[in-house]
Parts: sequence; C-alpha cells; structure tokens
Amino acid sequence: LHTTSRWGAVNRLGTTLASQVCVMSASSRDEMPGLGRGPVDVAAPPVADALRALPAAVPGDRRVVATIARPHPEKGLDVLVEALDLLPPDVTLRIVGTDPGSGFDGHDRVELVGWCDDPAAAVAAAWAYAQPSRSESYGLALAEARALGLPVVVTDVPGLGEQVVPDVDGLVVPSEDPVALAAALTRVLDDRDLAARLGAAARTAARSGPTEAAHA
Repeated sequence: LHTTSRWGAVNRLGTTLASQVCVMSASSRDEMPGLGRGPVDVAAPPVADALRALPAAVPGDRRVVATIARPHPEKGLDVLVEALDLLPPDVTLRIVGTDPGSGFDGHDRVELVGWCDDPAAAVAAAWAYAQPSRSESYGLALAEARALGLPVVVTDVPGLGEQVVPDVDGLVVPSEDPVALAAALTRVLDDRDLAARLGAAARTAARSGPTEAAHA
C-alpha cells in the first residue's frame, strides 16, 4: 500500500472496509489512521536475492554521486542539483531512471542514465548515493543501494529515516536543504574511511532483512 500524498485519498477509500491491510513502513501506517477493520501489518519490501548475491560496490576513479529516481517533484532531484553546484567541479551527479528531456539535462555535470535493466550496475562505482526525497513511503531504491554497500545520504522524511541510523549506516539531512545535503555529501566524498564504514554498515543492515522467499 502506497501512502504518499498523491495516493492517500484513494488508499483511504479502498481500505476503509478491508479486513487486513499491509503497508511498507511504520510511517505509512501512522500517517493514515483508521486503515481497515483490523491491525495494520508493516512489511518492508525485501531486497532481491539476485542483488544480495552481488559483491560490494567499489568506487570508481571519478567522484560520482548517484541516485535512482524518476523526475517527480517528490524525489527532490532539483534540490540534489542545487547541492551539486555547491560541490567541487570534479564531482558528477548520475541520475538513473530519469531520461534526457526531463529538465535536468542542461547541467554539464549531470549524467542522465534513464531507465535501464541493471540499475545496480549503473550506481555500483559511485562514491556516494543520495536520496533527497520530499516524500517516500519506504524507498526501495535506497534499500538496494544500501545492500550494495554504497555510503548513503538521505533526507529526514518518513520512510527513508526508518532505514538509516544517522552516522552509523548513513547520513541524514533535512529535506529541502541543498546546503546541508552538499555538506553531508562532502563528508562522504572527502573522508573515504567514513564512506567505507557507512557503506559496510548499510550493506550489513540491508542484507539482514527478510529474503524474497520469507516475504512471499
């Protein structure tokens, strides 16, 4: 059940009389009281078994910040591009899931990969992964980046915040704050020991969740 503002009213209508409701995060449950006629279950989507089997990500030669997102305002890509302008000129932003012509292709340090069959491969060599969302029910792309062992910087919105323990397995910044986002990314880009520690902890946490078989 997806519960962001775009679909909230539809979900309320469709689940008022349901005998059982399952949502992806505790924040989704809490933002929509009165769902169904019984207890509301929380079950985060599992990280795919094929992704669990991949080796840990290894940063490439170039300083790349990656994200996986469609070009929707709730994903906060505009804030991430603003943060990019505050980073050194050798840092590139790679956006997977957003095609050219979406409004983000006029920046000479933005790479638009578009939708691809293997997004993990498109982000695996990044030095950092950013999820600057304004709203998320859960954030599966974040969970997958964490499973790869990428050091992550996320906004403090419900859904994302449930996955990350600040300064333990990721960095958390306020939503809508490109200055804070740039500062956190700078920490990860400049301190490779910190990046390695955050990435390893994120990979362990993400891979400790339920498997596809257990989730079925």
